Amino acid sequence: MDLFDNVQSEVDEFLEAQRPTWPNEPTRCPVFACGEQLYRSFSSFSRHWSQKHKPDIQQFACVACHKLFYRRNDYTAHQRKKHAVVSPNTEGTSVPNELYIAPGGVLPYKADLREKVAAKRKQLATPGETLVSHEDTTTCRDQEFDDQRGENVFKKSKK
Repeated sequence: MDLFDNVQSEVDEFLEAQRPTWPNEPTRCPVFACGEQLYRSFSSFSRHWSQKHKPDIQQFACVACHKLFYRRNDYTAHQRKKHAVVSPNTEGTSVPNELYIAPGGVLPYKADLREKVAAKRKQLATPGETLVSHEDTTTCRDQEFDDQRGENVFKKSKK
């Protein structure tokens, strides 16, 4: 069984590397059958992908009124607003997705924080300002790009 686990992890790594990067501009879903809706942010596209292109989805049922929710945050907000409680059991049940549209080999976009930060810098730049990109600073010996913070930081000195 370990051999199959290793093969699956290699396949997952390969597919992750093949995923296109979110273009940081309004974009349509790359699945042909999806239509013409524009997704203005990566989070709205991710929500769409989860609702339409996953064969199974999580379903949350309110224990008080039995209303069904497909997102955990909607479920907890409902409980807080309608019933003034939050159930400690927020585990959903996996159910077949009735709205499923097969992606047909199309991979979902992935977020690249560096591109998002560069786009934001470009948007906030004053006219005539020279922008320094991550690629421009890779040879700087005192700085490195911190993926979590999305910016260049000074390296910690080794003493």
